[in-house]
Amino acid sequence: MTAPTVQSPPAPPSERRPVVEWIALAVVIALLVVTMVLLVRGPTFVARVAVTNRSSQQIDVDVTGENRDGWLSVAIARPNGSVSTRDVIDQGDTWIFRFRSGGHEGGELRMSRDQLARAGFTIVVPDRVTSRLAEANAGDL
Repeated sequence: MTAPTVQSPPAPPSERRPVVEWIALAVVIALLVVTMVLLVRGPTFVARVAVTNRSSQQIDVDVTGENRDGWLSVAIARPNGSVSTRDVIDQGDTWIFRFRSGGHEGGELRMSRDQLARAGFTIVVPDRVTSRLAEANAGDL
C-alpha cells in the first residue's frame, strides 16, 4: 500500500496586489494629466493696457518681454489721446514697449510688471520718444 499523499490547499489570491496596482495606475494617470495641462496651458493675460499719447503724431505701440522673442501690437495711439487694449498677453516680469511712427523708430520704454501695475497698466509715451519721432517725421517733409 502506498502512503497517502497530502496535498496542500491552493494559496489564496493576493488581495494586496490589485490594490497596489490600482494605486500605481491612479498615480500614473494623475501625473499624465498634470503634464498635459502644463504642456497645453495657454498664455496669461492682463485685462487692459492703456496708452496715453500727448504728441501731435499717431504712434504705433508694440510690446515684448525680457527675452525679446517677438513683438505684440498693443495699440495705435492717436494724437493727443488715449487708447485701451483689452486682454494683452502678459509679458512677465519685464515689459518693453516700442514706439514707431511713419516708419521711424522712436525708442523703447522698459518697465517692470510691478511698475506697470502701480501705474494701473497705463503708459504715457515718453517725451524723448515724441521728440525723436517729431524730428524724424519733420525730416520727411
